[in-house]
Amino acid sequence: MSYTGKNIDLSKYEKYGKEKEAVELSKVEVELGLTQDIVKEYLEIKGDYETALKQAKQGASAIDKAASVGKKIKDKINAFNKKSDSFVKQAKELGLEIPKDTATAIRQVDAYRSDVGELISVAEKASDGIFSLD
Repeated sequence: MSYTGKNIDLSKYEKYGKEKEAVELSKVEVELGLTQDIVKEYLEIKGDYETALKQAKQGASAIDKAASVGKKIKDKINAFNKKSDSFVKQAKELGLEIPKDTATAIRQVDAYRSDVGELISVAEKASDGIFSLD
């Protein structure tokens, strides 16, 4: 660069160039810091999500087991109902009164039938919903 006019003392302007350079460097450092913070927070969120998903899947596995037990209970109830129906029929044919505790047991098992059916249905839906999160 050539200048043919008066000699100008540029030293007083040098500080402005340095200030601009310092500002730009600090801006880059801030941006790098923000980038690192963003990545760090992302990794933290990702880890929290993966932990929650793992726990949800473990819960879903427990729910699956409950549904499986519910199905076994349902089978036991069906077998019980066959026995109790036969017992009630024979008692009526013989003109015998069904003991109170036996009648209570039969009614209670009948109530369990609908409860177990609901347990199985809800458990299967919940498990399917959780396992579909992948």
